[in-house]
Amino acid sequence: IFLKDRFSKKVDAIFEGFSENDFIDYINDSKKFPNNVYKDIKVFNNIHGNFNFTSSQTLYEPHDYFDKNDVPILEVGRGCIFKCKFCGFALNGKKKFDYIKDESVLRDELIKNYENFGITNYILSDDTFNDSTFKIEQLHKVFTSLPFKLHFSCYLRLDLLKAHPEQIPLLKEMGLVGTFFGIESFHYESAKLIGKGIRPEVAKEMLQDLKENIWGSKIKIGIGLITGLPYEPYESHDKTIDWILDKNNLVDQVVPFPLTVNNPE
Repeated sequence: IFLKDRFSKKVDAIFEGFSENDFIDYINDSKKFPNNVYKDIKVFNNIHGNFNFTSSQTLYEPHDYFDKNDVPILEVGRGCIFKCKFCGFALNGKKKFDYIKDESVLRDELIKNYENFGITNYILSDDTFNDSTFKIEQLHKVFTSLPFKLHFSCYLRLDLLKAHPEQIPLLKEMGLVGTFFGIESFHYESAKLIGKGIRPEVAKEMLQDLKENIWGSKIKIGIGLITGLPYEPYESHDKTIDWILDKNNLVDQVVPFPLTVNNPE
C-alpha cells in the first residue's frame, strides 16, 4: 500500500505475482483488461494463461554482465503443496508434481549459463524444494550429470526431512551448500495452528544432528521464527531466546519475524 500510494502518479500499471501471462500482452496492447484497479492504476495478477513454466528458461545476454562469481536465482519448481496460515503466495496448495521444471530444459539452461558465463552457484527458488523424494531424485540425476560441480541454496521443510531421511544424503551429493527452514515456532500448539506441526524437541534435535553429524559445517543452516503467534506464552518465548543464545546451538542463522497483520483492504 505504501509503495502504491507513494508512486501512484508515476505508475501506469502494477504487475503482482507471476506476470508472464500479462506483461507481454500489456506492452503489445495497453488496452488489456486488468484484474483490478487501484487509484486509476491498472493492476494485473493473472497466474493462468499460455505461459508454460515446465518448459521455460531464463536466458541471459552478454550485456547482462554475468560472471562466475554471480549467484542468480533460478526456479526449478513453482508453488507449494502446503497452505500455511501466514502465507499468501499464489499456487499454494498445488498438487505434488505440478509446476516442476522439465529435466532436459533445466539441464540445458544450467549448461548454457556455465558455458557462457562460468556460473556454478545458484539460489534455487522453490517454495518447498523437498516436497517429494521423487523431485529430489530427479534433480539429483540432473545436477550430478553436469560437466561441473553445482552449488546451491534453497528452502527446505524440516518435517519432510524427518519423514523422508533418504533425501538428506541426496541433497548433499547434488550440491546443497545452504538452506533455510521455516520453523516459525518452538511452541507446539502455535506451530500446529499455522501449519508447522513438528514438535519443538524433535526440531531442535534434528537441527543439531544435521550440523553436528550429518551435513557438518559445509552446509549452512538458517531458520525463521515468528514471535507473537497465538497460544505461545512469554515463558516459551524466553526459552526460545535461551536456545538461540546457547553456545551449543550450531545453527548458522536465526531470523526472527514479529507477527504482523496487514489491513486486507
